[in-house]
Amino acid sequence: MTRILVAGGGVAGVAAAVSASRTGADVVLAEGSGGLAPNKSLFPLLLSGRVTQAELCVADPEDLRSRFGIEVRLGDQVASVHTSSGIARTRGGRIEFDRAILATGSRAVLDDVRGVSKRGVFTLRSLEDYLALSTSLGGLSRIAISGPLPLSLILAQTLSRVARVSVFVGGGTIQRFTRRVLGAVSESASSVGARLLFQPLDAIVGLDRVEAVMSAGEVHPCDGAVILPRSLPCLPSVDCTK
Repeated sequence: MTRILVAGGGVAGVAAAVSASRTGADVVLAEGSGGLAPNKSLFPLLLSGRVTQAELCVADPEDLRSRFGIEVRLGDQVASVHTSSGIARTRGGRIEFDRAILATGSRAVLDDVRGVSKRGVFTLRSLEDYLALSTSLGGLSRIAISGPLPLSLILAQTLSRVARVSVFVGGGTIQRFTRRVLGAVSESASSVGARLLFQPLDAIVGLDRVEAVMSAGEVHPCDGAVILPRSLPCLPSVDCTK
């Protein structure tokens, strides 16, 4: 029987593990934290109340074991994968495998924006950050959003129901799209009550809390700012990739 290692217990890892088990493989899923990761794609829906924190759970480890025969190892992060020997080194020891699937997710990378430590600025890196923003929405009337598409537009659509929203998109994001696509994106933002500016957010200003943001030498008044970090893959050491 083929033994498959799935590194990572998020949405992708769980889906891969279930799919592999249905082929008749012997599957072990290794997740570095103490539980299966929540569904990050649903985080923005917390702001509109369309999902609850309990509904973010990807799967239950016992359910994966009983229904699909998947061996779930929590708190056992994969540090390195040696394809030549078929051995993965983990925090708790080693796992032998015939095939390995890396679904280890990504880490947040924050661009150099001055003033992100001020009150009223929400840097959305974790579930706790989204929950903090959710509880503060009632006191915000103008919100500046800085981050990549399409997540920034998804947030804008939700936040525009409670505040005036401006979305700042700059840098490499613009270069990846044609002018026609950018025009369609701008129209889409306008249709949900958000203003889209194709320029980067440079700084957040104010005394002890955010009062405005600076972009391309212009001042944009606001009482809240949402920063969406870029994402970079979190991969273990791999001796060979094909």
